[in-house]
Amino acid sequence: SDPNFDHVEAGHWETDSPTAADIRFIAQDNSTETSGMALFEPISGAGATLALTQCLEVFEGSPYGLGGMALVNAPATDAPTLKAVVRFFHNLGCTDEIESTERTFAVGDTGGSWRPRFVHEVRAPVGALSARVGFVVEGGTAETFSLYLDETAFFEDVLLIDGFETGNSSWWSSTTE
Repeated sequence: SDPNFDHVEAGHWETDSPTAADIRFIAQDNSTETSGMALFEPISGAGATLALTQCLEVFEGSPYGLGGMALVNAPATDAPTLKAVVRFFHNLGCTDEIESTERTFAVGDTGGSWRPRFVHEVRAPVGALSARVGFVVEGGTAETFSLYLDETAFFEDVLLIDGFETGNSSWWSSTTE
């Protein structure tokens, strides 16, 4: 819900940070496609871990993708670190964790540019009914930084999935140019 952070309160997102002001939602942004964004701007970033997540229903065995766009303003080239994180659970409501997976998407300053849309691909394990999906920012050595997040998505990744096990290639075109 609210993947583009169009609402300043962004009530569907859960935040976890050292202080309440570390993660904010801004109604206007400078990205090209959407009107809002999440801003990670800790009061003291060195060593801090901040998280922005949602608990969602998933279907076991289904492939999913988690991604978004990011822009980082930081004095360091090695901090902060932005990770996409997915934790799968046996129960609805994100209780009784089965497994977790993460992928690093940005480390340090992005030179004033939005990092292109990234995707972390995962498959819901057997018995998974829900997942806590979102983004974790580790401050590392960066005392101050601003990390902007936008156009987030968690989606069932079924487009173009075909292992060709059946030999049926009727959905595919075999033209050559």
